[in-house]
Amino acid sequence: MKKPRRMASHAAVFLLGLALGGGTLLLRHGGGAGQDGGREGGSGAGDPAGGGEAKTGKRPQAARAGGSREEFRAAWELLAESKDPIRVRLQQQQLLLEAWAEVDLEAAMQAALGEAWDDDANKGGEHPLVYAFAKVFAERPLEAWRLIGSGKFGVGAQLLRTQWIQAVAPKHGMLVASMLPELPPSNREAAIMLATRRAGGGEKLTRIIEQIAGFPPGPETEEWLRLATKAIPDGGDPVELRGRWLGVAEGAKREVAIQTWAASLRQADEAKLAVEWAGIPEAERGEAAKAVLQQLYPDSRGLLPAMNVAMASGEWQLIAKQGPEWLREHEIAPQQLAEWGMTLPERAETVELFHRSVDRYIGEDLPRAREWIAEMPEGDWRRDRALAEYSQQSLWKHGNAEESQWALEQIGNPELRKNAEGWRGDWAAARGGSGN
Repeated sequence: MKKPRRMASHAAVFLLGLALGGGTLLLRHGGGAGQDGGREGGSGAGDPAGGGEAKTGKRPQAARAGGSREEFRAAWELLAESKDPIRVRLQQQQLLLEAWAEVDLEAAMQAALGEAWDDDANKGGEHPLVYAFAKVFAERPLEAWRLIGSGKFGVGAQLLRTQWIQAVAPKHGMLVASMLPELPPSNREAAIMLATRRAGGGEKLTRIIEQIAGFPPGPETEEWLRLATKAIPDGGDPVELRGRWLGVAEGAKREVAIQTWAASLRQADEAKLAVEWAGIPEAERGEAAKAVLQQLYPDSRGLLPAMNVAMASGEWQLIAKQGPEWLREHEIAPQQLAEWGMTLPERAETVELFHRSVDRYIGEDLPRAREWIAEMPEGDWRRDRALAEYSQQSLWKHGNAEESQWALEQIGNPELRKNAEGWRGDWAAARGGSGN
């Protein structure tokens, strides 16, 4: 029985040769060049002199060659018969798909998703052929988006959405920002990061942030703004920028103004922050502290002073929700952090914060930690909490059940001691033993 497509049209073969970037038809038939051959002067793919390599330096010419939908389909099927190495055939398919997408995007995407690639060409769960659509996605973003969401591509639509974001966000940041509610939650962070980081600062970035700030208020919008405003560059005069945001009414422009001011304080020390707080009306300090905390980098020096201002301004929900994570992310010396933890007030919102402020200091050196805890007054809530953390560090970091038991016996608060004993049980269960 004859193989299908052996008698392909001259138009399809010529189209394939053009799509692959030059005068050589990169397709073998029975170990040699196809019967239709390459252009005059070119070597067939089976010719060792040709190397079997796709010429990737040129933009695919197939669309300009006037190829029809049928001819692109025939060229794709011809390429399926190629005996070239996987990497070469992958290049060939990508080039043909890029040209095909200009003529019939839906058919090209269906063809790409119908092609399975082994792990050597499909690293990280991404389909290597979808990169061929970057150009047409960027050129026709709305048409491509509607097509991707049409339900015609099944689970493959998510691969196409990811590629659409990667191709469109850097060039059409405002468009992508306006479409955030339509994007799958798993893609939103990448979309915001690409749109804002490629905006280059200035007016373009400002418009993207204002677009996001214009969404209805809520936790989602706050998170999107936090991600977007991290792209605001450092620098500027904090005093001048503070005057700007204090003079702007509520809304998107105020959000951009206060985040720009906060970005200028990323590397501010405690003294500089104190000067800024002195110039901010008391009613505005909670908003200001929240903005500064959102803008800090892991190496910023102002985290602890900013958290102090946030607590003084009553931003307890913010502190309880994000404070422990900030402490883990920021580069603060363990002793400095532990000393700061000892200044925390006794509140439900500060319990986890205290543990995260002392855990590294205790875990680094248990004998030193014993001495440190011994200096704390009996009955102090921080002493009991430090002992509970000592018990945890003794177990999880040092595997020392005796030290853990010593700490448990020193805890004065019966309820906390019971909880800490339960934590010890978790450690014992993880080891598959009794914990003794």
